[in-house]
Amino acid sequence: MLTSSLTRLNPYLYSTTYLYTPVIMVNFSAPKNIQYWGAACGTLSSVLFFFSLVAAHQLPPIKPWFTPEQTTEYWRKHESGAKAGVAIMLLSAVFYLPFTATLAIQTSRIPRIHAVVPALQLACGASGVFTYVIPALVLAVIPYRLERNPEITQMLTDAFYFQLIMPWPTFIVQNWVFAYAILRDPGPRTIFPRGMAWFNILAPIFYLPGNAMHTAKTGPLAWNGVLGFWFIGLVFCGQLIADSICLCFAIRSEGEEDLLLNLIPKKIEQDSARSPSNGNGV
Repeated sequence: MLTSSLTRLNPYLYSTTYLYTPVIMVNFSAPKNIQYWGAACGTLSSVLFFFSLVAAHQLPPIKPWFTPEQTTEYWRKHESGAKAGVAIMLLSAVFYLPFTATLAIQTSRIPRIHAVVPALQLACGASGVFTYVIPALVLAVIPYRLERNPEITQMLTDAFYFQLIMPWPTFIVQNWVFAYAILRDPGPRTIFPRGMAWFNILAPIFYLPGNAMHTAKTGPLAWNGVLGFWFIGLVFCGQLIADSICLCFAIRSEGEEDLLLNLIPKKIEQDSARSPSNGNGV
């Protein structure tokens, strides 16, 4: 009965033809603490990611134009910090998944939103975790055997920054899908403020210079440059915190929808009691 009720409320989202339905069929009237925790995970992920770079002495980053010997000496000097940064960066990845799952659940509340939208949110979140994990693993290898050939250490340093900054497509898709969902909300009182849609459309544009980072060792496009590192890092962390805060407000606004979800099944039960069965079990 509840499935039938939700299907009538939002046939695109709650239809049993979608494999994603079991994830979306949640009890919004349940305690919200776990959702608030999921929203806070976005901020935790951002803050931990920032401190992982601080611990590894990568704020400001190592210079791309260093010789292999200079690069090796730099890591030898900051060996302990690099190892600590690995642990913190891996921990920051842990918190990104709960944030994405909570965002997908709240996005699914938007009326007439297609199931592919929250599904894309989850897919992007699952793949986005590797943007944290893979650079952390490369960073773990760098100080592990500093007695190696310095050119290998320099190559690993290059790989660390390329994998840290260049995997922007996942986050652009996630942000633009979120913006699309907000703009599709037809209500006068939207679940998310429409301003967040434009913020999520415009902010990822700052990720695009990272696409050219492999073409420069100096200047604004290098991995220590204004466009190649600083704008990307500040926008990414700032946007994650902003989305996390808006997500908390969306969770707090669930009360009216809870009432609707409780009333619709009762109304359908009353209608079914007054009319003969149509033979479909509804």
